[in-house]
Amino acid sequence: NNISNRDNSIQSTLSDSDVAASDLIEKQALSQLQNAINEADCILSERQ
Repeated sequence: NNISNRDNSIQSTLSDSDVAASDLIEKQALSQLQNAINEADCILSERQ
């Protein structure tokens, strides 16, 4: 019983870190996308 409790707790910690990791990746991707959009805007306004 003790072992299965520990297993469950490990599982739940792992899925928590999975969620945190995908959150972080999503934030980084959004930030890179925003940078790319800003850069494209600059290039476009220079050309006009």
